[in-house]
Amino acid sequence: MGDYQAVKGPTNSSITTDMVIEAQDTQPALASHERALLLDTTIVVPSQAAYPPPSPIYHPPPQSSLGVADVPDMFPGRSDEREQKPDGSQSDRVSIIIDASPAFVKGHTETHDSKELPPSYTHSIERTEPVVETHPPSYYPPAPRSPVIKFFTFIFFPLYFIIYLLPKFIWEYMIVPVAKGLVWGVEWIFEILGTCIEFVWKWTAVPFWNYIIVPIGNGIGWILSMGVKGAEIGCNAIWTYILHPVGQGIAWTCRGIWFIISAIMDFIYTWIIHPIYAFIILLLKGLYNYILAPTGNFILAILKALYNYILLPIFRGTGIVLGWIWKGIVAVWDGCWYISRVIGEAIVKFVSWVWRGLVGWIFSPIWRLQCFLGRGFRDFILKPIWWCITQIGSGIAFVAGILNEYIIVPIWRGMTAAGSAINAYIIKPIGWAMGQLAREISEIVVGMGKMFSSLW
Repeated sequence: MGDYQAVKGPTNSSITTDMVIEAQDTQPALASHERALLLDTTIVVPSQAAYPPPSPIYHPPPQSSLGVADVPDMFPGRSDEREQKPDGSQSDRVSIIIDASPAFVKGHTETHDSKELPPSYTHSIERTEPVVETHPPSYYPPAPRSPVIKFFTFIFFPLYFIIYLLPKFIWEYMIVPVAKGLVWGVEWIFEILGTCIEFVWKWTAVPFWNYIIVPIGNGIGWILSMGVKGAEIGCNAIWTYILHPVGQGIAWTCRGIWFIISAIMDFIYTWIIHPIYAFIILLLKGLYNYILAPTGNFILAILKALYNYILLPIFRGTGIVLGWIWKGIVAVWDGCWYISRVIGEAIVKFVSWVWRGLVGWIFSPIWRLQCFLGRGFRDFILKPIWWCITQIGSGIAFVAGILNEYIIVPIWRGMTAAGSAINAYIIKPIGWAMGQLAREISEIVVGMGKMFSSLW
């Protein structure tokens, strides 16, 4: 289907026609001459009511339940088919075959009367009725969706619902109302609390502060200030007339006592302690200068001479002699160490060779033989004997278990049952009877004794 254009042409019979022109360019190479186009124009004249002319933009009619609605035939030679509209109303159709040029196809609109139509026009008009022009509709039904779009819409609708519709519904109808309610409630609560706090502050705290705390504080402050001033005056008077004179008297008394004591101490130091100290110092200086110092210098000179001329030469000679002796000892030790090292290495090599020989040829074979004999004795003598002993022990234990379960235990149970029966039905009754008999006999004897004693 190519380009569509709406062409309106009023005639002398007052008929407004809407023609849909299909331009078919079958030979694009023929551009030098005019191309003849065969146009099939269908003019629909409604018989019951007036329909508005279609829009210049082509809109296909809506489909039926089968997918394709009845549409006007747009192909040449089919003007006699589908004369009835989908709504059942009858209409008149005029078929005109026009031999037109490309200029006419591109949008030229011409008006012809019925007498001016050229002979090449073929027209058939059955009935002519006036058509009332109306404005085009403002709404056109949407184009039908294909099965693929419907299928993908059906498939992705849950995802669209989960990603967009459900969050939008939750946000608009759950979260936003709840948030607004919470905000309103919080604002209302804070407003009530603010009003209550303001009321309490205005009618309780402020009057209490202004009419109770402030006067009491002012009174207490005045009392304290007066007390402080009185205390200050009293303290000044006490200091001026009592404490300061008493302190001055005590100070002058202490100064006099200290003057007397210092004068006595100066006299004692000047005329007693200092002469004695000076005499002792003079005596010690004379003793040091004339006795101790000469004696010390003489002894020091003797010791220096003894050290320089006797002890130091002896020490140096002794050091030289001891150094020679030490060098001789070291030389002898080195020689002995060399000899002992050589001999020791030879002895160690010999001993190691002998040890390896003993181990390789005597001890190892003997040990291997012992291990072989021990494993053989263990595997072929001790293990069979132990296996036999364990088997015999298992058999004895099995037999003992069987004997214990089926012979000894039943016999023991029978013996215990028989013993219990004998004890319960023979020994106890006999013992009880003998006890009763002994009791009776004792009562008889006691009675006879009482009788004889009463007789005697």
